[in-house]
Amino acid sequence: MLWEAPSTQQLQPILCSELQLDAVHKGHVLFGTLVVVALLMSSVQTVLEDEEGQVVKLHIYNTPQLRRNTPAGQPADIAAAQRVFPKGQRIAILEPYFKVMMDGSLGVRVDNPAEVIFLDESGCPVKVPLQIAASSSNSSSAGAGGSSSGAASVPSKPKGPNKKKGKGKKK
Repeated sequence: MLWEAPSTQQLQPILCSELQLDAVHKGHVLFGTLVVVALLMSSVQTVLEDEEGQVVKLHIYNTPQLRRNTPAGQPADIAAAQRVFPKGQRIAILEPYFKVMMDGSLGVRVDNPAEVIFLDESGCPVKVPLQIAASSSNSSSAGAGGSSSGAASVPSKPKGPNKKKGKGKKK
């Protein structure tokens, strides 16, 4: 079963000033520009500026491809995060979730990177610069590439035994 992201054209634009705390803004899309150099910790962290000049912290989780060539115990590949999410990149966040972050600040959390649509200068969706992993329980990775509608497909999680040893985090 494929997960199909809604098109940016199917959603109502929302501004940072309209975001409601502890809400997933179903049926809405947040357009903006990344205005700082991205950091990579447990998530990609950056700041998005909307069309009215308002800013909001943005945390994008589930981007293991940015850690692919990083040996265990070594810092994540910050340069890769900065190439994928460069300062000045226009993006759209599908159905943004606005919340209080762990540090007490307010921000938008994205658990499924397929909900981040990269835009060109004219606002049209462009090919996604990396294979992105979905966080939904029935999906594991998205294909690289956007369509003219801005939708992204995420194939279902492969079935089979989990070969990881030790206790895993259940969701």
